Amino acid sequence: MLFLTQAKERNVFDQLGLAAQVQQHDVQVVWGSLDSMSTSSVLVLPSGQHVLVGTEQPAPEALSAQVPQGAPQWSLWAPKLLATPDGPSKMPHAPLVRVSTVYFRAGYTPDDYTNTAAWNTRRSIERSDAIKVRRAQVLELFLLFCCLEGGYCMLSLIFLFSQCPNVFYQLVGAKKVQQVLAAPGALEHFVEKSGGQFSTEDASRLRSSFAGLWSLTHSEMGPEAHTAVQDAKAHPEDYVMKPQREGGGNNFYGEQLAEKLNSMKPAQLSAYILMKRIKPQPLPAVVVKGGQAVFLSETVEEIGTYGAFLGDGTRDVCNSYTGMLVRTKGTTSDEGGVAKGYAVLDSAFAV
Repeated sequence: MLFLTQAKERNVFDQLGLAAQVQQHDVQVVWGSLDSMSTSSVLVLPSGQHVLVGTEQPAPEALSAQVPQGAPQWSLWAPKLLATPDGPSKMPHAPLVRVSTVYFRAGYTPDDYTNTAAWNTRRSIERSDAIKVRRAQVLELFLLFCCLEGGYCMLSLIFLFSQCPNVFYQLVGAKKVQQVLAAPGALEHFVEKSGGQFSTEDASRLRSSFAGLWSLTHSEMGPEAHTAVQDAKAHPEDYVMKPQREGGGNNFYGEQLAEKLNSMKPAQLSAYILMKRIKPQPLPAVVVKGGQAVFLSETVEEIGTYGAFLGDGTRDVCNSYTGMLVRTKGTTSDEGGVAKGYAVLDSAFAV
């Protein structure tokens, strides 16, 4: 299993915890980045040719010779690095091993694609027969905003697909998909595909809990969207502009939102959606940050429910609930990321 990480990774500790859990099942974990793999990993084409993933050209003999004769087509071979690429490896001249699964902890931001080689490496991974695993926190099929006394409920799904290419299942977490799913008739599309488990009434009830979501693409904007934009300019504190980005820190709020709506050209606005801002009832809480207990008089909570899905494009192998994540932040913060220090992890307590 390959952990694909960023250089100078800050979140290495939770990755090591996950690696330890995987290794308990006799699965070897190796490490790589888009940059390190571009010059050291090999993809086997249907013709039997071995190509370097960063150039998609014939691999150097020193690497190609490490791939067994008759290796399966589209198999991916990466160095057996036992540490993050920017750290010391226990095997400086690591041999190539076949990758069965790629766990993406990188590739979610444009900053990860520093050159053509990084893009080629991503494409080669997608073309390979390795199962691709997305980071749970950032792959959101849709957001379900439920009225809770302490916050809102966010439903997210992890996708594990052996059917390639798999980049589409990362893109399905884009804010644009959330906006499209909230449109009338979108959820009804899934009724006939659910085998009776999801009804038209269920679709209507589900949509009634969504926050308002509108396209900012001019050709898609109807009267309701134009009305929402005008209201957002007059009352920007009630809205948020979201781009097709992940990881936090990219949204526009308040007066900055109004300024962007007034100054951006239509082509620029089309990269965003407009959403009605959720304002849950704030609650007091004691949080621990930097080893210190801090009392906050007003906080809000975000509850994320996760599921796992494994399929091959024709059949479902696994589709199940896998747990939840609760984050708490002060009401003075617009963002909610834990790693960036905006929020803290919490636990749900039913009363």
